[in-house]
Amino acid sequence: MTRLPNAANERELLPSHGEEEERAASPARAASPAHYLALCNACLGLVFVAQFLQGMLLGNLLSVLVGVLGLVSRLRVGPVLFLAFVGAVQVFHQTGVSRLRPVGVVPPFRLQLHELLLCAAAVGYVLGHYRLQAFWHGIWPQDPRQQTGPPRRGLPFFRRRRPILRETRPQDLVTPLEVAWLVMSLPLWALSGMTLWGILRQRWSMVGMPGSLISILFVVLFLGLAFYCARLGLGYWRQRRRGNLAARLFLQDVLWNETRGEQRRLNRWLRRQRDDCSKTAQGGQGK
Repeated sequence: MTRLPNAANERELLPSHGEEEERAASPARAASPAHYLALCNACLGLVFVAQFLQGMLLGNLLSVLVGVLGLVSRLRVGPVLFLAFVGAVQVFHQTGVSRLRPVGVVPPFRLQLHELLLCAAAVGYVLGHYRLQAFWHGIWPQDPRQQTGPPRRGLPFFRRRRPILRETRPQDLVTPLEVAWLVMSLPLWALSGMTLWGILRQRWSMVGMPGSLISILFVVLFLGLAFYCARLGLGYWRQRRRGNLAARLFLQDVLWNETRGEQRRLNRWLRRQRDDCSKTAQGGQGK
């Protein structure tokens, strides 16, 4: 049985005159996905400038065109292709430069401005592109069980299937604060990466092992420590987001897991004491 709407329900659903004035008077949002698109374009320009200062032109143009293609075509693998091309161009350039040096001479590490600019711009493009993918393709991976819309045929001679639901991020949720935090964090990430690279380039000596093996061990140790700290931080954040009932149930589970041996022993003693008392009482009644 359906419920017909009446005049009172219609008045409740319609916004009041004051709410309409408040919505009309509220200023427009200062951030949108277009800001992330502008950030990616600016980062591509900085990548071109940084690599041009290194003396690269053809490979520089190719890597920037790959980045533009990733934005225009909205490719999911756009950031990966961009990093692959930039890395290949840098490796080719460094290989050519190393041939001009004497054999066995390794230049000292120096923090140069164009390298720091290249790192920050590459990280900014990748982060901005993945933020845009949340609006284009979806925040979470697609679930084939959640389908919507009429059935469609992707290719000829294929069975019609309903398209999979895409849970994209609403554009109204973009705030100026998150864009500002992203832009301000780029130099920090670039400086951290350059510092780590400078540490790995040092000539380490440990128990007669080669320097390349020591660098690999340092990388593995750093990644393991980083993942461990991230796991602890995410676990603490998940515990902090629990409600009172879920937190109480979790603590009861931890208490039982830690003290189940002692509780089993105490319950066994109490049962024996109860059985002895009942036998004593039955013996007294029999006499």
